[in-house]
Amino acid sequence: MATLVEPVDEHNLGDFLQYCHQYGPVHDDSYLPGRDFAVNLDHPSYLLLEDGKPAGAVSLIRGMAHRQARRGRFSVFHSLIPSARAYSQLYQAISAHFESLDRVFLFVPRDRQDTRSTLVELGFEVERTSFVLCLENPRPHSVEFGEGFSVVSLKPNDLPRIGEFADTTNSDFRDVAGHMDLSRADVRGWFLGPSSLENGISLLCHDGEPIGSVCILRGFGNQAASEITALSVSNAFRGQGLGRRLLRWAVNFSMSSGRKPIYLSMNGENDSALRLYLSEGFILKKTVDCYEKDVRDA
Repeated sequence: MATLVEPVDEHNLGDFLQYCHQYGPVHDDSYLPGRDFAVNLDHPSYLLLEDGKPAGAVSLIRGMAHRQARRGRFSVFHSLIPSARAYSQLYQAISAHFESLDRVFLFVPRDRQDTRSTLVELGFEVERTSFVLCLENPRPHSVEFGEGFSVVSLKPNDLPRIGEFADTTNSDFRDVAGHMDLSRADVRGWFLGPSSLENGISLLCHDGEPIGSVCILRGFGNQAASEITALSVSNAFRGQGLGRRLLRWAVNFSMSSGRKPIYLSMNGENDSALRLYLSEGFILKKTVDCYEKDVRDA
């Protein structure tokens, strides 16, 4: 059967979004193009057609933060045709947008052996492993942080606090594999996205100074669920149980918003965080590998 790749534009955008909605979650639903998606230089996208019908899709995130880190992320890279040739066609099309990037990456569940093998054929290698954990039936906790500690929820127009959130998160996650620094514009964008929850972006403060962060969002694939992200406590305050209390605060927040189950993702090498989450009732739902490719010679 005849296959060809065409760029996504206003004429085929609906087919592209439908394909992403239907098949993208098979790999990773974290950054799938949604209703507010717009094709531009920061999000180049292509459709693979087989006899005129959508049979594959690829889209690359290469915004300011990704260009500064020189790492582009695939928001979708999937084909219904289980062959290296189909994936290669999509890859060759999107490779025209690798300028200003050193590496490109995507996440694939460990049980997708067919896709994993194809990526290896295309020159990708496993860079790190991540876990997706889930708290199916959360229960409320009594949370006391102690004298001088407080959780401060951010507002969309609170630019100083938004700056502190970005700085705190970047500092706390600096040594975490795969972390890319947040800008103030990135954090402000979270307030405008479809996953935003009122008061869901917060700082943990001590005597008014930020020493940690947490963000609770609507679940991307399940709007009735929630996702905890950017959970951190600064080095100087670790070992005092603040991470556990901040996690419980986030669980309480999710429950007060009427949302369950509760998801979170973490790097596989963080043994202490994994022990914390498991001890709080989270269970391992999925293991995913980050496949990365050096594209400096592309």
